[in-house]
Amino acid sequence: MNPWFALSIAVIFNAVANIAFKYAMITGGQALESGDILGFLKQPWPWVGGIASAVLLGSYLLAIRQISLSTSYAVTTTLSLVLISIASMYLFGDKINLYKATGIALAIIGIVMIANSEIP
Repeated sequence: MNPWFALSIAVIFNAVANIAFKYAMITGGQALESGDILGFLKQPWPWVGGIASAVLLGSYLLAIRQISLSTSYAVTTTLSLVLISIASMYLFGDKINLYKATGIALAIIGIVMIANSEIP
């Protein structure tokens, strides 16, 4: 498998896992807080997050076989942050102000520079 494709899958599933866990806490967090672990696990979101985390792990492991760890970690965490920030705006009503938008733009520029350092 192409390592950059595997890393792209890791980024997407990192975002999916975090969004699913957020939904799990919104919809079933009270059950968990009251000690009703089974009630919490009866909802689909913890499972979606867990499965997405497993896919994230598998694809990330495939990617780091051929991409340096410093690059793969930076790409995965930063692009996941970008995806989660955008998704949170639409799904959870999070606000993106000028400072956050500028930070996202700078993060993307930084990732392009880091990823290009891998090209021989």
